[in-house]
Amino acid sequence: MKMKRFAVLALLLTVALLIVACGGKKPESRETPVGSDGLKYYTNGEVKKGTFSGEELIIPEKAPDGTPVTGIASFGFLALENLKKVTLPDTVTVINTSGFQSCPALCEVSLPAGLKKICNGAFAVCHALSEITFRGTMEQWNAVEKESGWNTDTVIEAVHCSDGTIVRN
Repeated sequence: MKMKRFAVLALLLTVALLIVACGGKKPESRETPVGSDGLKYYTNGEVKKGTFSGEELIIPEKAPDGTPVTGIASFGFLALENLKKVTLPDTVTVINTSGFQSCPALCEVSLPAGLKKICNGAFAVCHALSEITFRGTMEQWNAVEKESGWNTDTVIEAVHCSDGTIVRN
């Protein structure tokens, strides 16, 4: 009997920890149709490539339905062979897992001052990316949460901030 109670208690505790670790229930998100800009938006504020295949990507602050664009979807712009330049709006706070991974021609990236998190693999295997422009201060850049592997197999040597440049040692 004690063993059964212990097992039930352990199961309930595990479920509770999983809910807390995952931040509770995420709001339901749905995709919108691909817009005339070739991008696909989600109702949770994330964006991904849709049919986009150009060289310069300027993410708008708002989706066509008026929803603020707050994040780059996981694998959102994965393996875009021709992509050379990316500008994210001030509304973006997170670049999710592998957001721009394996974009071999990507060499210019402009990130907003309000960016809070860059997830694992966000710019991994972007061999041409040697510099990033961050529109905030060096202190703000250092405060951005950068998961391990966010820049794996890149040659990023400098991050240019509004008050100076951070050089990779």
